[in-house]
Amino acid sequence: MLSHTQSRDILLYGADSGPLGPEGLSSSFETQADREWSSRTTRLISELEQIRSLRDNWDGEGAMAPGEKIVESTIALLNSLQNEYGLPPPTRIVASQAASIVIEWQLEHGEHLEAEILEPYRAEWML
Repeated sequence: MLSHTQSRDILLYGADSGPLGPEGLSSSFETQADREWSSRTTRLISELEQIRSLRDNWDGEGAMAPGEKIVESTIALLNSLQNEYGLPPPTRIVASQAASIVIEWQLEHGEHLEAEILEPYRAEWML
């Protein structure tokens, strides 16, 4: 299980690379997406830690809790989206009743993007 600090470090720096977040770069290389991710990292980690702590029947209606590998996969996906694709940070991260994690974005022009992490390292996307 990753600690809060480890999760933060992965989101800010990448799982197997040097510093990629604003703390590790001069401001001349910092993009708007970098600044947005940096400012939202604490909230994202908090949401993932809440999801990590869920147990089966977390909603009182029999919902299965996402497993540790689903949480780790979500962190890896967020890291990739931040560092490789420049996607803005998500608007919201929630657990679903089907033991998956749903990541949502509200994009420009009212577009809604959603990724559902159904099993380790597998997501379904909807725009």
